[in-house]
Amino acid sequence: MSKSETSFTIKKVKRTRKKLYVLWHNGADDHSVNSTDNALPEFQPALDALASLVCEICAWPADYASNLRIMGLVMGTQGEADTVSILAQKSLVDAGKALAITTPPRLLSHPSEPGSYTTPLTNAQAELVWAVVEAAKDYAKGNRAQGELPGIGGNTQDEDQDSPETDLNEPLPFDEAPAPKKRGRPRKATANT
Repeated sequence: MSKSETSFTIKKVKRTRKKLYVLWHNGADDHSVNSTDNALPEFQPALDALASLVCEICAWPADYASNLRIMGLVMGTQGEADTVSILAQKSLVDAGKALAITTPPRLLSHPSEPGSYTTPLTNAQAELVWAVVEAAKDYAKGNRAQGELPGIGGNTQDEDQDSPETDLNEPLPFDEAPAPKKRGRPRKATANT
């Protein structure tokens, strides 16, 4: 694994109806992508699986997850341990807008430093979060449902080398039709005096 691969950390994932936003830290810089491209097929189920985790963190009954939509997650640190806050929306029958929910940060593993801390997630719960993080890494690297984007990550070479080359300077074959007449008032003749 290269050094740039080990320092690639997801900081935030957020989805809306039409877009997916991923913020990550690579080396010394923060990068983000806000795109309408569809993620790989495993991304949506991984994100939706966090609904039961939100109910467990907030001590709600399991049936509360029925119309709970996971909108994203925010990764952080507490000491040396990683934390996660999950962003969700709950549709309410008597409200015009959804209830916005942000869970308190939860540890993904036991901290190495002694002191007071919140209870970490179980291994099974942490695996749900890491599945979303891995899918977000794929999205940030350019792996999308439409295929890989050249130059961002993955394969940067043309795989379709058998297709015929086209000359980009060659004019396209359009029928030559006369331009439509300009509408408007005719110009008045002016006399130079």
